[in-house]
Amino acid sequence: MLGEDGRVASPLLTVHREQIGPTVVVHAVGDVDLATVGQLSEALSEATLAPGVEGVVANLSGVGFLGSAGLSALVVARNEAQKAALPFTVVAEGAARRALALTMLDSTLTVADRLEDVVG
Repeated sequence: MLGEDGRVASPLLTVHREQIGPTVVVHAVGDVDLATVGQLSEALSEATLAPGVEGVVANLSGVGFLGSAGLSALVVARNEAQKAALPFTVVAEGAARRALALTMLDSTLTVADRLEDVVG
């Protein structure tokens, strides 16, 4: 569960949830791997269940490493959002964008280059 300030931190990953209008944005900064993926998964699941939410964004622009566990978490989050009839978008650049491209998940997931492109 996220703290009252919407943050969960470990030495390798910080996750922060923010509501921008009807969209919940989950910001991740650091490395997403087997040891830290639980933080990201939990925050994305909670975002999907937030009252009044009309969309979920995983902002990975601050992620320096995105491993297979993180990629799987994004697919699960997308599926949860689809079940809730919510759009799900991943914002990625650098290493996270390369991981999405190498696995061709950038053709399966909705991916944007900048958060501003998704939430006005």
